[in-house]
Amino acid sequence: MNDLPSILRAAGRRLPRTKHQRPEVYPWQGKRGKRWKVEYRVYDEIGKPIHRSATWDARQYTKTEAQKAADELIARETVKRIEGTMTVAQYWERAFWPALRRTLTRNSENNYASRWRRHILPVIGSMRLLDVQKADIDRALGKIADAGMGESTANCAYVIIHGLLDEAHEEGYIPRNPARRVKVPTCKPNQATVPLTHEQAAALLAGTKGRTRLVWWIILTTGARIGEVLALTRDDIRGEELRIDESTTQGRANRTKSKKVRFAPLAPRLRAELLAWLEGHQSNLVFPSEKGTLLQRHNSSVAKVMVEAARKASGVPDLTFRAGRTTFSTLYQGDVKDLQATLGHASLDITLGVYRKPIHERGLASVTEMEGKLLEMPRKRK
Repeated sequence: MNDLPSILRAAGRRLPRTKHQRPEVYPWQGKRGKRWKVEYRVYDEIGKPIHRSATWDARQYTKTEAQKAADELIARETVKRIEGTMTVAQYWERAFWPALRRTLTRNSENNYASRWRRHILPVIGSMRLLDVQKADIDRALGKIADAGMGESTANCAYVIIHGLLDEAHEEGYIPRNPARRVKVPTCKPNQATVPLTHEQAAALLAGTKGRTRLVWWIILTTGARIGEVLALTRDDIRGEELRIDESTTQGRANRTKSKKVRFAPLAPRLRAELLAWLEGHQSNLVFPSEKGTLLQRHNSSVAKVMVEAARKASGVPDLTFRAGRTTFSTLYQGDVKDLQATLGHASLDITLGVYRKPIHERGLASVTEMEGKLLEMPRKRK
């Protein structure tokens, strides 16, 4: 279907006969000498004709070669305009989603696909790209807000819609992106993840044992995600560092969320405990299943056991693995750039704005220290 006759035939089946065109090139004298020129028309989103022209150097092109180049140019312009009549769902399936999914991790891919299927496809999926207006996008996002869903769901849906229409605009399928001025409606705020206190974290480690204790120990002192912990292998324990380069998704090893390899400082006592743990089995995985395979991070009885044991030990009934990562971010006392690198965040905005929570005692200690310096300065001057 890439040859010119096929393109023209395909275009002819979908365009009114009044819009069929195959203008011939003709000799034309320009400022740069003799050229072959062709004049043709394209149509905007409402069918209004727009005049176009192109030229080729007569010293480099014969008339036959110039005509062939003109036919190919017009075919491309015509097909591109035709594509504006495809539906949003067709564009998603043919162009946008195949390219987007290659940039996503498995978990993000599942998340995007779910948002598209549940919240976008039913509202604007059957509409032509050219017919989508700001009001249609507002309607799709409004349904999410009216259903009482959270900010993250609405924001994700908006990112998908905006990205799809922006790509269609860049490719010339639509004249503008109608999502550019859309505002995400007010939704149910995302529930904030509450970190453990020093006492709760200590009680968790003291009240658990074996694999459960080691998994939480790693999360609380490195900020690793549960999927990354379950994907650890023997060679990831590298002296004073823990290499984090994989994550488990649906029982298979995959790239990390950031698609990058990072190294987290490994405390001496934890390293010793991990090496002792590895002496108890022969698997290359640090925490293998009974069959020697990767444990699943979701819908796993093992994961549930580890969470329930931690909740009981810490006294926090709604404790989650994510709270462990937030706890590390909050209790960490080192430089924030080191914290950012350990967590694998692209910017400090995520580290400080999402994961690191304020601690009253830490703030009070800092203010008390500052107060002491302020009160001591006049004395030193005297």
